[in-house]
Amino acid sequence: MTHILVLGAAADSARRIGLMEGHEVVVVEREIVEKHARVGDVDVLLSRESGMLPEIVVLGEEMALPDALRLAAIVDRLVPTAEIMLIGQPNAETAFAAMRAGVREIIAPTTSDDELAQMLHRAAENVSDRLRPNLTTDVEGAVVRSTTVVVISAKGGVGKSTVSTNLAVGLAKRAPMSTVLVDLDVQFGDAATLLNLTPEHSIADAFGSAAAMDTLILKTFLTPHPAGFYVLAGDESATVGDHVRPADVKHLLKQLSTQFRYVVVDTGAGLSDHTLAALEESDEVVVVSSMDVTSIRAVRKELDILGELDLLPHRRHILLNFADRNAGLTVRDVENVVGLPVSVVVPRSPDVTVAGNRGESLMLAKKPGPVAKALSQLVGAVADDGPQAPSPVQKPPRGRKARKLGRRRKA
Repeated sequence: MTHILVLGAAADSARRIGLMEGHEVVVVEREIVEKHARVGDVDVLLSRESGMLPEIVVLGEEMALPDALRLAAIVDRLVPTAEIMLIGQPNAETAFAAMRAGVREIIAPTTSDDELAQMLHRAAENVSDRLRPNLTTDVEGAVVRSTTVVVISAKGGVGKSTVSTNLAVGLAKRAPMSTVLVDLDVQFGDAATLLNLTPEHSIADAFGSAAAMDTLILKTFLTPHPAGFYVLAGDESATVGDHVRPADVKHLLKQLSTQFRYVVVDTGAGLSDHTLAALEESDEVVVVSSMDVTSIRAVRKELDILGELDLLPHRRHILLNFADRNAGLTVRDVENVVGLPVSVVVPRSPDVTVAGNRGESLMLAKKPGPVAKALSQLVGAVADDGPQAPSPVQKPPRGRKARKLGRRRKA
C-alpha cells in the first residue's frame, strides 16, 4: 500500500483519489493545511493523521497556486523521497514554476479516472525505485512505463537537432514535466541554444560519480524549459566525449527512463559509440534525412549497418526534411532507396532558420505553419503507444528505379 497525503483538495478530487485501489489515502482540508503552514510546522502536518511520512503528496486546487508551490518546496526538502503532485492547469507558466518547486506531476482537473490511476501508479513506482537502490538492471528499466526515442542522422546539416527539440516540446504538451531531452551530441551539441536556454549544468555533470549513483542528484543537473520539460544540455567543451564510455550513456538513459514518460535523445551525426549505446536503450528511432541524393544514400548505409548490428528498434520513423518539389526527387524515390516508408515529410521553410536563430520552438507558435504541422505528425506517431510491426528494410533499387533516381539527380 502506498501512503498518499492529499492537502487542500476539493471534495470531488479527494473522493476520486480515495477510491483508487492499492493506496492508503489521508485527506487534510485547506484550512488545517494553511494553519500548519503559518506556524511553520509542516513536518507535523505531514505525519498528522497516520503518524508516518507520506510517499506521495498531492497538493489540491483549493490552495492558491503560490501557497501550494511554497508548500511543495518545503515538502521536497523535508521528504526528498516523496513524489509531489499538483492539481491544476498544466500550462507552460504553471509547469515551469512547479518544476522549480519540486513538483513532479500536474494532475489536470479534466484527467480521467484511468489517467489518474496511471499517474498515481507511476508515482508509486518512482518512490519504490528510490527506496530500492540495489535494483537489478532488468527491474530498473521496467520501473516506469517510459519511451526512449533516439533521433539520428547519417550526415550533419539535415536539421536533426531542430527535429529533436521540437519533438520534445510536442511530447511535453502530452506529458507535462514528464519529458526530458538529452543532448548526446557530445562535441557540438546545440539543443540549449535552439531552445534559448542558459543551463547551469551540462551532460558532463551527469556522468559524474554522484549523479551516476543517485537519480535525485541527476535531476538537479537538468534545465527546465518554460514549455514544461527538462533538458540535459550539451557541454561547452568538445572533449567531453573522450571521457564518456558507452556504458555511461546506457546507464544515464536507464536512470532517466525511471523518472520520465518520454526520453528524447539528440545524437551527433553518424554512428558513434555513444549513438550506438543510446540505440541499445531505445524504444523508437527517428531517422532524419534531407532531400538530396547523398543524404538519402547515407541513410540507406546507416540502416544497413544498424540492421546487421540488430540495433533497429521495432518502432521506426523516417523523417524527410527540407522537402522541396523542385529537388528533382519524390518521396517514392526516397522510399525506394531507403527501403522503408517515409513517416513524416517536413517542407523547406525559412521559418526554421528564423526560429532557430531566435531560440524559439516552431511547436509553440501561435499560428503553426506547415513545418510545425508536419512535426506534430511525428509527435503523434511517437505518442501512439500501440504496437507497430517493424518494417523490413528492402533491398536498394536496381534497374529502372536506380536509373530513374540517377536521371532525377542530374536534372
